[in-house]
Formats: sequence, structure tokens, C-alpha cells
Amino acid sequence: MTTELPEWVSDHKKRLLELYDNVSQLDTESTDLHQACAILVEISLMKSEMGLVYEEMSNRVQQMMKQEEIIDLDSGYTVERRWSKPRKAWQHKELGSIVANRIKQSSIDLDTGEVTLSPEEMITKMLDFVQPSYWRVGALSEIGISADEYCETGDPVEKISIRNNK
Repeated sequence: MTTELPEWVSDHKKRLLELYDNVSQLDTESTDLHQACAILVEISLMKSEMGLVYEEMSNRVQQMMKQEEIIDLDSGYTVERRWSKPRKAWQHKELGSIVANRIKQSSIDLDTGEVTLSPEEMITKMLDFVQPSYWRVGALSEIGISADEYCETGDPVEKISIRNNK
């Protein structure tokens, strides 16, 4: 089923592209710096306002999806209802130690007792579970570690996730 967008959505998208064209054609040599900064501030405010528009539309789609978990669109995009918990106050040292131990254990060949990964490979493997600013909850779960035991969690929050499947 091909879904036609309302004209008001197409009109706003067209205006955004026109705004981009205007900005990309701005002459950096002849434009007043204060005027350029004022334009930048306005665009920043529009970006924030667009975030509010997105959140409102996302909330409405959540309400409409009810029992639906995934909607596949002809455009190749997928809209999915997902749940996540806010997590804070991580116990990084404890969790890091446990993950390192699991990596070490999984690198031992059970038949020979040989360690199959070098220390450098084990450290690199650690990046499968943690990024510089967050722990990868799904990856931790795959090795039997509940991230919730190592941080404070809030109530689950439903979010809409959009993926391009092309």
C-alpha cells in the first residue's frame, strides 16, 4: 500500500530544502558576521522546535500503533515500538571486571585449556560491550550479564524507532 503524504508535510519539507539551499549559497566573504550568527541562532531554535514536532508526532504514532509492534512502509523504512529504561550511576569498575572475566573465560579452549585470544584481542573484544559513553545493554545480555544490576534504572519508556531497510 503506497502512502501519500499530506500536502502540508510536503510543503514543509520543500521549505526546509529551500532553507538549506539559501544557507549553502550564503557568501562567507560578504555576509555580516553578526547577521550570520543571528541566522545560526534562528536555525538552532528551529531545530529545537522541530524536535518538539517530532516528539509530538512520535507520541501520536505510539498511541495509534496500540498492538502493532512494527510497521513496514513501501519506502523501505520500518517504524517500530521499542521499550528502554533510563540508566544512570553505573558501577563501571565492577561491571568492567565481570565483563573482562567473561571474555577471558570464553577465550579458553575447553578441550585443550589453551587461551585462544591475546590480551590485546581481549581488550578489543571489550568494545563489543562498552562504548566510551555507554554500556551496550543487548551485548551484555548476550553473555549473561544484566546491566540493571550495575546501574540505577528508571521506569521503562516506550520510544518509536525508525530504520531504513534498504
